[in-house]
Amino acid sequence: MNLYARSAHASELQTKKSFEQFLLLFTEGFLLFLPDNVLTKKLARQTTGKIHGALQALGFAFSVAGFVIIVVYKFNNNFQHFRSAHSITGLVAFILTCLAFCGGVATRLKVPHLARLKVGHNALGLVAYAVGISALCLGLLAKFPDYVGDGWVICMVVLTAVTGATVVTNALFSLFKRVKNL
Repeated sequence: MNLYARSAHASELQTKKSFEQFLLLFTEGFLLFLPDNVLTKKLARQTTGKIHGALQALGFAFSVAGFVIIVVYKFNNNFQHFRSAHSITGLVAFILTCLAFCGGVATRLKVPHLARLKVGHNALGLVAYAVGISALCLGLLAKFPDYVGDGWVICMVVLTAVTGATVVTNALFSLFKRVKNL
């Protein structure tokens, strides 16, 4: 890889890194509903829901901005789009995130069949988050060994996967309760 290509690749990684922070917001948005969350344990469910919505909206805005920046960057530099497992998985996660966000907005509008809509929003959000965590792990495996070494990459992937699984587990229990109460 020549010096210009390496510099462009490093620039792309920095841009991605700046906007992949939305996963942290999505994670905290899920963690708000943990029964033992010290930040929200004493708050009313409605207040927790509003904080969840704000964090998810901010995370969604960052994911849209990151997606647009990466697509424009690749287009301007004549790079191929959506060729790797990371990018295809990321695209699927982005589409699911858009749908989950629309479902979240709809739940705030108090539309008919609200209970079913909340179940759909919950399920779609879970799947989008799990696919997003998968995309992050694939990106770490594909891009980072050149910069930090294999040991660190494996450590980051395991930590990311364990954190994602912990978040998804609690949300799955919530989803099962919602389905049971339909």
